[in-house]
Amino acid sequence: MATQGRQKAAIRSIDALSFVQLNASVVTFLNEKAAKARRQQEAPRRYTMHAGFLSLLALPEQVLDQIEQNLPYSTVWGELRTFPARCPRLFNVGLATFKTWLADLVVQSTSASKAPASSTQRFGWLDGRRSATFAAFGFFYVGLIEWLLYVSALSTLCPRAIVFANEPWSQKLHDEAGQADLLKQVGYDNFLMNPFIYFPVFYVIKTCCMRPATASKASKSGAEVSSGKLEEALQQYRKNFFEDNLVSCCVWVPADLFVFAAPIYLRMPLDHLTSFVWTMMLSYRRGAEPTGC
Repeated sequence: MATQGRQKAAIRSIDALSFVQLNASVVTFLNEKAAKARRQQEAPRRYTMHAGFLSLLALPEQVLDQIEQNLPYSTVWGELRTFPARCPRLFNVGLATFKTWLADLVVQSTSASKAPASSTQRFGWLDGRRSATFAAFGFFYVGLIEWLLYVSALSTLCPRAIVFANEPWSQKLHDEAGQADLLKQVGYDNFLMNPFIYFPVFYVIKTCCMRPATASKASKSGAEVSSGKLEEALQQYRKNFFEDNLVSCCVWVPADLFVFAAPIYLRMPLDHLTSFVWTMMLSYRRGAEPTGC
């Protein structure tokens, strides 16, 4: 009897130990599962950041085919620094308008400093209509239309454009399809968009802003005045067609090779950086009222 009692006690002890071990295993399993779930939630927020300037080119590891990036931030500086990637369209419109207006303003002020003073006013050198021309062109074409052309349209015409742009530079060197799309984008920009969209829009906006209706045109209908301004703008462009596009290609062919290879959310900001210099050239060459018109 005593032996049987000890056996039953031993069995009960083993059962109790097994129950404790089972509970411990269940708790461990649940903890591991919860930790895995937390890692999965935090995974999209892990970013590969590089030192110095290359940190601006870093992108989420698992997102290559999107424009907006869900970048986390915890400070005001972080919010400002990540704003171009989180809201690229809004950032692009604001930057385009300000950049285009400022580039012309720099050229006007520089030209005024070299010319003899013609006005006693502090800002007598400022041509308001010319400034309005470049601000309107920056908002309407560079800010709105160029986004559709350079991001939406080119991404459709060149299916590998966004993925290639967002790839690490090491992968770009081996992505032949992406490299082909890169060359296509450069060709579309310099031999299609600039000659037949960019410059015509610029000359039309310039004519509308800088050439107000005269007394002789007051009796004409709005449609007749608009038609006349359109014809005048296109006539100016026809005179300057080859010269304008030759200078444009000298600037934009090499610049586009870098701009279209950069991460997609940096495409328009980098374009604006180059465009600031280009716009100053355009303002210097074509910003003033044509002589004899």
